[in-house]
Amino acid sequence: MLTFTQKIVGLLVLSARIGISQPVAAQTQNQPTKTTWTLPECIDYALQNNLRVKQSQLDAKITDISINQARA
Repeated sequence: MLTFTQKIVGLLVLSARIGISQPVAAQTQNQPTKTTWTLPECIDYALQNNLRVKQSQLDAKITDISINQARA
């Protein structure tokens, strides 16, 4: 079973290999002046706003803090 990070890396590699750079239609709720996004822009937005990614980052910080506290 692939981890979440492996899936993201695989998606990025696949998109790079395919070479998709054609703009795609996007909803304009958050960015009213721009109506199309490229695939890399979509992936960047998803990574920045994905709750699982944010939760994983917070979990990693908590682990680092716990390790530092245990050493102290």
